[in-house]
Amino acid sequence: MNVVLSRSGRLPLAGRPKRIPDEDVLQAAARVIGERGPHALTLAAVGQACGLSAAAVQRRFGSKRALMLALFDLGLQQARDAFEDADAAHEGLQAVIEGLAGAAEGIVSHVEAAHHLATLADDLLDVERRARTQAYQHTLEAEVARRIGALVQAGQLTEVDPEGLARQLVLTQAGALLRWSIAADAPDQRCADAVRAALRWVVRHYGTSPGEGS
Repeated sequence: MNVVLSRSGRLPLAGRPKRIPDEDVLQAAARVIGERGPHALTLAAVGQACGLSAAAVQRRFGSKRALMLALFDLGLQQARDAFEDADAAHEGLQAVIEGLAGAAEGIVSHVEAAHHLATLADDLLDVERRARTQAYQHTLEAEVARRIGALVQAGQLTEVDPEGLARQLVLTQAGALLRWSIAADAPDQRCADAVRAALRWVVRHYGTSPGEGS
């Protein structure tokens, strides 16, 4: 599961809408996981984070498990949206890099990264959550491969297997996330920037080097 947290943080106590959108409740659940770890996730903790009672959260989602599965759906949609946003702001392989880096934008501390890795461990031990995790990875690979294929058709890339390079870039994204979580060689580097740097390094070996600001 990979949900990008909104920049707004907690909802303000004053002026809350009468009905808090489901996405805000899911963002609150992601914050609980990021700040305190997956085993701290309860309906009561989610409610406290977004201003609802545990009973209200249960009425929305039915159970903690159903809420977790809804988090996967949100993460999947956010991944697609990140690529669309990158396409609008960048060109060529830089758009691919920015789309993949978007998944790391919400990770701001090594503690938060560790909590998300702990959640991944739980995901892989659960049949349904493992299937959702696989679907997320396959979606990333498909989004990347489609864009690389378009670059090959346009003659901007040559002698490149779109599916193969897509797998390599998604693997690099995952590896960069993990390395940033454990490495201390660049303590001031943001997680998303570490992902960008790793992806640019790989892309250079395919005959192109997107600029830092392109």
